[in-house]
Amino acid sequence: MANREEPGNRASRKPFRNFVFAPRVQWPQIVRNGLMVAFTSLGTAMIVLLIYHREFGDASFYIMEQNSTMYPVDRSGLMALLVPAVGGTALAGMLLGWLLTLGASRRIALPVYKVGQWAQRVADGDLHVRLGFRGGDDLEGLADNCNAALDSIRGGILEVEKISQDEKIPEEVRNRLGAILSRYNL
Repeated sequence: MANREEPGNRASRKPFRNFVFAPRVQWPQIVRNGLMVAFTSLGTAMIVLLIYHREFGDASFYIMEQNSTMYPVDRSGLMALLVPAVGGTALAGMLLGWLLTLGASRRIALPVYKVGQWAQRVADGDLHVRLGFRGGDDLEGLADNCNAALDSIRGGILEVEKISQDEKIPEEVRNRLGAILSRYNL
């Protein structure tokens, strides 16, 4: 793999990239969920404003303030009170929804990314690489099965290596087996 970052090199870490491993998979999910949150928040704001307009129309509305008794608030005054509150709630909902979507997409993409990296290293001939996930994760069974399959392959290759060293086998066959075995990091 080209351009692989060293795991211990903190200067080259990209914090946002820690969440986005597979952009083709994650970005559509992030955009789709972000739009859903935006439309839901803005739709809620519009419904609140429509309900107010249907119930009160252009009538005055009274509110209490600490420094005075009740005073009337006309429609524009009430809108001045409602719009920042509803807008702030909509923005906070969109931000929270985006953060939750980003975390969910990472939870989906990280195992796919790790399995892809593991498979690439195996394809490059490294038969000692191990696949692992954090404890308590449902993917532990997958990791165990992948590691067991790789152990079985490594065992088979070791048997072929022993056979290739047998003097009873013609030298041409031993040389061919040696060339095949040189592809793997045993």
